[in-house]
Amino acid sequence: MTSTDTSVVIQVTIRTFDGKSRPMDIDTADTVFNVTTIMSKQIERKPEDLMMVFDGCILEDEKRIQDCGIRRGSQVNLIQSSLLINKQTEFPLFRVKIRFNGRDHEMDVNPRHCVSQVKRKICEETDKDEKKMLLLFEAPQTTKYVIVLDERKKIEEYDITQGSVIRLVWKTDWETK
Repeated sequence: MTSTDTSVVIQVTIRTFDGKSRPMDIDTADTVFNVTTIMSKQIERKPEDLMMVFDGCILEDEKRIQDCGIRRGSQVNLIQSSLLINKQTEFPLFRVKIRFNGRDHEMDVNPRHCVSQVKRKICEETDKDEKKMLLLFEAPQTTKYVIVLDERKKIEEYDITQGSVIRLVWKTDWETK
């Protein structure tokens, strides 16, 4: 852990797929998978059959609670993966172009993911610090607009489709324009 990371036990409300809400004390340094595993024992389900959702976004198993924006008093939903049927069918991925430093890279995007999740994936693949980067969407050529993507919104909330271009830019580059 870095000096900015702290481990704190917080109480959240876990709402399960059966509609029941349960208070739970969790360590913010725990991973999403660890918390899912603890809950799976209480509701007698396999952890790999469950997914945590917070603020409308499916949380990645390897992420720590403190990195997901979950705070004391937050409500987190625990859903069965099977309720999504087949993730590829229910939420088909589509390929977009990621433009950075004049180069295009292709990447598959889930329209149900939050912009922050997509940005994190792009920054991991390009080895960039996500705190210093912005994602811009080049709207269809007929409008000639560039939209700064709000990290709290889902990809599906924008007109991003197969073949769309998403630009990764340094925040300082964008702020000076």
